[in-house]
Amino acid sequence: MPRLIHTGATEAIITTDEAKAYARVDYADEDALFDSLIVAATERAELFLGRSLINSVWKFYIAEFLDEIVIPMPWSSVDQIEYLDTDGASQTLSTSIYQVNLLGLDCRITTKPNQSWPSIQEGVYNPITITGKSGYGADSDSVPDSIKTAVKIMVNTAFNQRESFSIGVNANSLPITATVEAMLNPFKVVKP
Repeated sequence: MPRLIHTGATEAIITTDEAKAYARVDYADEDALFDSLIVAATERAELFLGRSLINSVWKFYIAEFLDEIVIPMPWSSVDQIEYLDTDGASQTLSTSIYQVNLLGLDCRITTKPNQSWPSIQEGVYNPITITGKSGYGADSDSVPDSIKTAVKIMVNTAFNQRESFSIGVNANSLPITATVEAMLNPFKVVKP
């Protein structure tokens, strides 16, 4: 069964100062709380949207090469395909073998004409690793303003209703209000 592993982006999509300005907070006593709420709200937006916002590295593990490999989310690049050859040695697949379609709601990889996938080691779990990036761009400037505003609303709501949230805020504890949903819906990955 395919698995996706995510290494998150290192930059937040909004700054602490932007979140505090939206919440009309002008003191520094709550900066650590704002920072954790920004992370949780960003993760919640990504979960709702089904996509990364700022470029982050993903690894997709599969058991075999298929005629068409489908990664079930939009990627901005496929950086490398590694596999275990029949002797169990790790190999990097040449880009002359495969082509990538990054358009649409998922990432699709096929062999180029007159090429074939290499043989892989049998009897091991997920001998193929595809590494790539997903996100709107390298920094927060690439993220649509509506998404950033939705994150600010979620942070503000969580800050003002923090008694409703347990210690250790996580993405699933933040509600998606009707306003936030309306702002995020145009960017949501919806599979047919």
